[in-house]
Amino acid sequence: MLTSSSKPNPKIFLTGGTGVVGQALLTRLDPSTVTCLVRQPTPQTEAANNVVGNICLPRFGLDHAEFEQLAGEVDYIVHAAAITDFNARDEELLLKTNVDSLQNIFEFASVARAPLYHISTAFVRPCSGPEQEAGEPLYAVSKRRGECLVRNSGLPHVIIRPSIVIGDSNSGFISRFQGFHNIIGTFLNGSLPMMPASPGAFIDFIPQDTLADAIVALLREGTSEGEYWITSGDQSLTIDRIGAIVKEFSRRLGRTMELPRFMSRDTVDRLIRPVFLSAMSPAIRKRFERLLDLSSYLCIDTPFATSMPELRRSLRLLPVPNLEQAFENGLDYWARTTGFLRRIQT
Repeated sequence: MLTSSSKPNPKIFLTGGTGVVGQALLTRLDPSTVTCLVRQPTPQTEAANNVVGNICLPRFGLDHAEFEQLAGEVDYIVHAAAITDFNARDEELLLKTNVDSLQNIFEFASVARAPLYHISTAFVRPCSGPEQEAGEPLYAVSKRRGECLVRNSGLPHVIIRPSIVIGDSNSGFISRFQGFHNIIGTFLNGSLPMMPASPGAFIDFIPQDTLADAIVALLREGTSEGEYWITSGDQSLTIDRIGAIVKEFSRRLGRTMELPRFMSRDTVDRLIRPVFLSAMSPAIRKRFERLLDLSSYLCIDTPFATSMPELRRSLRLLPVPNLEQAFENGLDYWARTTGFLRRIQT
């Protein structure tokens, strides 16, 4: 249920303004109403008010007076800053950034008396304990622990759980390519011969403009509590369908390609890793193992829950755009931006 106390032109404090979610939000918000906490001013956030600071430092590294003044000018806090790499291996840095720094965010929210919008991930799957967490990417573990802290903070909060974020549904633009793009790139390059998943498994992704529109609608409604799954849900595409789109995209570029062989994770662990990976050089083996781990984790057998139908009804959001077309637009943007298109045409 939406709990709201809307304000005209609310003042937004945004962390992670240079990231994918932050950049998408800045295209949907009046920059004069946004203050971005940044390590250093960048062209990506120049339209907004920039405050130089660090979420990992007490009071963000500001002096007491600066901190108090900043907090007094804020209506909502959108905390999007995080390490979002599913392959991240530096546990100390990841937990410091994604979990420990929340205490500094909580202090700011308490002084500001402003609701906290915590950007989490749909990959915070139910987990029975440390033993199950041991097989998960550290990123997902950190986000689950972060959510627990947010819920126990006693502060007004909204938790946003997006699935994989792809580029703008029309232009395909994205400020930074994600792990998902790396997997699709290996499809096109033919460098991922196998994938530990069934063809019928789902990959849930959401265009960045759809995510930004949902967050902005919640802010404008004045929502101060709730947990929202910004996902494609049962509209998600299967791996088989995604593969077919990639193959057709490649054909239109004048190239033929073969899709990876889909096989169970058990088969990969029992047969592929011991036999084939041992013959690879250490550098190639490490990269290949990370791709296997990432592709295995992003593929889901059951669609995620989704809050989009509820938000469409209550906030009059537009429906999720055609995901196949959005994915094709993203493919085209990736091919042009990475130089893939140029390489195959020369």
